[in-house]
Amino acid sequence: MHTSLLLDSRFDAAAHEHRIRALLKLTAPPRTSDFRVPLNLSIVLDRSGSMAGEKLAAARDAATLLVRRLHPEDVVSVVTYDDEVQTVAPPASGRQQRQLAHKIRSIRSGGTTNLSGGWSRGRDLVAVKQRSDGMNRVLLLTDGLANVGIQDAVSLASICRQAREAGISTTTIGFGADFDEHMLRAMADAGGGHAYYIENPDQAAGIFEEEIEGLLSAVAANVKLTIRSHGAARVSRILDSYPQTPASDALIFDLGDVYAREAKTALVEFSVPAAAQAGETLIAEFTVVADLIHPGTEVERREISIPVRMKLTEEGTKDPEIEREMLLAETAHIREQALADQARGDHASSHRRLASFAQHLRGVASPGDRELSEEIADLQRMATLCAEGPLPSMDLKYIYQRAYDRTRSKGASIGRYSRSRADAGDLAARIEYRSGDATNPSGPGRKIVAHVTDVAGQWGTGVSRSISRRWSEPERVYQTWFCGDAPVPIPFELGELQFVRVEPELYVATMVAKDVPSHPGAPPQVRYDALDKSLSLLKDQALMWGASVHMPR
Repeated sequence: MHTSLLLDSRFDAAAHEHRIRALLKLTAPPRTSDFRVPLNLSIVLDRSGSMAGEKLAAARDAATLLVRRLHPEDVVSVVTYDDEVQTVAPPASGRQQRQLAHKIRSIRSGGTTNLSGGWSRGRDLVAVKQRSDGMNRVLLLTDGLANVGIQDAVSLASICRQAREAGISTTTIGFGADFDEHMLRAMADAGGGHAYYIENPDQAAGIFEEEIEGLLSAVAANVKLTIRSHGAARVSRILDSYPQTPASDALIFDLGDVYAREAKTALVEFSVPAAAQAGETLIAEFTVVADLIHPGTEVERREISIPVRMKLTEEGTKDPEIEREMLLAETAHIREQALADQARGDHASSHRRLASFAQHLRGVASPGDRELSEEIADLQRMATLCAEGPLPSMDLKYIYQRAYDRTRSKGASIGRYSRSRADAGDLAARIEYRSGDATNPSGPGRKIVAHVTDVAGQWGTGVSRSISRRWSEPERVYQTWFCGDAPVPIPFELGELQFVRVEPELYVATMVAKDVPSHPGAPPQVRYDALDKSLSLLKDQALMWGASVHMPR
């Protein structure tokens, strides 16, 4: 894990003090192809009556896609809860979970919401198979309020904190308009995980994918940042919203986990009286403590100390990266203030606040900065809605989630649910017809080579044979899957598919969409209902990965 520190300053003549901004960045290197963190997960799904229909269907589909990503060594359990708690699948891995996808799809809605009971069962199941060299986590999804069992946020956060101290973390996912976002955020903060918001059912799969991608590439866990001011310097402003632990002589922030290719940032402003010593001044010290994850071994505790030193002058300095990060952080604080206005019933103030800052950003944002341009469009959109009166619950939750993600180094997640980007119109899917080898796809980014096989264990000819000439692994995995020995929780049946990674950014998708021959010597027949199901699963995975799909015409 790499650390870097950027500094700039300005002199506040009115206050007769220097203002120093410090941007700390923690960056994990790209993972190697064999780097993979073992997982021990419990998926805890709300199946109360309010989840009936499209919401529960989306949750089932997302959970099914998640288990497809698991490897033989991963452990997964599934819990459902309404007024009662049910273990759908006990903790197991590999061959023991072959029917897991079927079990998830069979989940049906029920009664009230015993959230604490569902979470507690998930925690207990993770504890059964807890491992010291991997990630142990409960993924809790709900669309409502806890109305059975433990119901207050403080008590729920307390049991999540106790579980984290025992090595089990918690991620919460709120669905729809009726859940308590403050309670779920408190549980996630105490539990060392993330808090997500699903506004539309079609966002569910992307959230599960984001969570699993992060866990699989975890480089460090339990990352904590301690800030100790020196001399006359003091912390005047914290621009992030990481959970804070009280301390008498320092500020301690819980940054959670760090994933490969991810940057965790902390933006802090210090004030130093102008009478401070001349020359380079020691302003503060940052100390980062983290548990580095090395798959197959125990975690390694690492501590890094970074002095914050700067020569203070009345002329000051300005760093463009810090300035941009400050603008992005301010968008979150403006949203939080607008939420406070809405809570007081002052809708006009929330409108003016959002519209005014959108106008400010237009004047200072660099041309072509897509992220700030999206922020401007979204702030203006929400300002317009505020002018119309009280915001409905879904809008309030949307604003709350954007502020949360922006101040937790999760700005990249905003694109997944941004209304402004959705309003710009989805890019039409493009079909390009090309000549050449389908097993050697061109173009940038992640790619999937897709082909069709039959349910009788016949790999096939054509592109399937070409795939085997280039890579042996897809056919080997297919035959193992057909024989019932594949250590993956996916049944071998019509309409299913399996992904095999053959190169760092290239996968082969094997779709089972041909039936057994009608008589000896006859070719297998394509079952278009099965092909439709396989293509639907392929589409969902490609959208989550941002991948292009390549297949024969």
